Amino acid sequence: MDKIKTIIISVEQDDQGTYWGNTENIPGVITSSGKTLSILRKSLNRVYLDYYELALELNESYINQLPEKPVCEFIKVSN
Repeated sequence: MDKIKTIIISVEQDDQGTYWGNTENIPGVITSSGKTLSILRKSLNRVYLDYYELALELNESYINQLPEKPVCEFIKVSN
C-alpha cells in the first residue's frame, strides 16, 4: 500500500454545536471533538501524534504507510 499523504476526516456537528471528527483512511479510527473546526483540527493533530507514536512503539505493520505529521482534510461537515 502507498504512503498516506492526507488523513481524511468526516466531520459532524451535534445539537450543542460541538464538532466531531473521525478518520476515514487510516488503520483503526481516531475520533476527537472541538467547539470550532479549528479546535477540532488541533485536537485531531494531537491525537494523531499519540496514535503514530504508539504504532511506532508497537512496530505495527502499517507504520510505513502513515505520515509522521498529520495533514488533515475535512471531507464533509454535516449537522
